[in-house]
Amino acid sequence: FAQDAAVPDDFATIQAAVNGATDVDQDGTVEILVRAGTHSGPVRIQRSNLLLEGEGAGATTLQGNGLV
Repeated sequence: FAQDAAVPDDFATIQAAVNGATDVDQDGTVEILVRAGTHSGPVRIQRSNLLLEGEGAGATTLQGNGLV
């Protein structure tokens, strides 16, 4: 998995990464790796060509309040 950004390494939150990450490798997709752990807070995605990937279903948990 080639990543353009990682949470929390490069951005403190998933939302900050969604808003600020750029296509560093210029492959047409912004790939964001979400490290193992529990990540909470709202995430609103209003862009295309974005891939969020965790370090594993048993290792990465996203907690939110539903869909908007």
